[in-house]
Amino acid sequence: MGAFIFNGLLAILLGLLAVPTLLAGQNPKAQEMLSKLVPFQGIFGIIVLVWGLYKLIFDLLFNIGLFFGYTPVLGISFLLLSLVQVALGFLLGFGFISKMMSSNEAAKAKSEELRQKLAAFQGPLGIAAIVLGVWFIIYRVALFGY
Repeated sequence: MGAFIFNGLLAILLGLLAVPTLLAGQNPKAQEMLSKLVPFQGIFGIIVLVWGLYKLIFDLLFNIGLFFGYTPVLGISFLLLSLVQVALGFLLGFGFISKMMSSNEAAKAKSEELRQKLAAFQGPLGIAAIVLGVWFIIYRVALFGY
């Protein structure tokens, strides 16, 4: 049952790393600070992307009857959390991977342009991750009392 707390805290941390993009578009200093976080966001994003894919494939697909038959609210919550983790992991890790992989300046510029377009989804997904993380922690505490 520690998985609820772990997934909840991981989702909250992921959301907190993703939400600053909402503020960065409005403040140039925030954009400057955000650029310092990119390496940490990228590494964490890649880890969360792999974790989310693992949960989607193994936890949900192999236990689909348990999640949706026995506790459908919990199954839908895990599915949403896994999808948000995959999407945010990709968005957070994209900038880091493109900087590390590309030595061509034109390719770097093109990938940065694509990252800027995708960043519009990062803030709302970050808020969704925080909400789902809080939901998992509340669910755990309400269900088991600790």
